[in-house]
Parts: sequence; C-alpha cells; structure tokens
Amino acid sequence: MFDETVAGTIGLEEELLLVRRESWLPAEAAGVVAEIGDPRVKQELPACQVEIATFAHADVASAVDELRA
Repeated sequence: MFDETVAGTIGLEEELLLVRRESWLPAEAAGVVAEIGDPRVKQELPACQVEIATFAHADVASAVDELRA
C-alpha cells in the first residue's frame, strides 16, 4: 500500500466505535458501512469499529477538509 503513494503526501484516518443509543453497548457496524457505500469507510475489528480514511493529499489542510466532509 505505501509503495503506491507519492512521497511527501499526507492522509488521515479516524477510528470510530459505534454504540447503541439506548444502552451504550457496542453496535454492529456492517449495516452502517454498507449503507454509506463509500470506499473510504471500512469496517474494522471489533465489529463495532469503523475506520474513515482520506485519500492522499499534497497538504494537511486539504486532508482535514476531506475528513470533515
């Protein structure tokens, strides 16, 4: 994966744990990830964990803008 990136670029990722609103217990993430349909959003292990990653950017500001979006 890292062999395919351009030197001097940056990408960001955020790890989220999904919980049920009523109990705060872990929630299954697979259905949520499938509904989003974005390749930058992936299910992780454990099953309640989701990763949101940006594409490679030439500068930090544009990577932050993508992550916010």
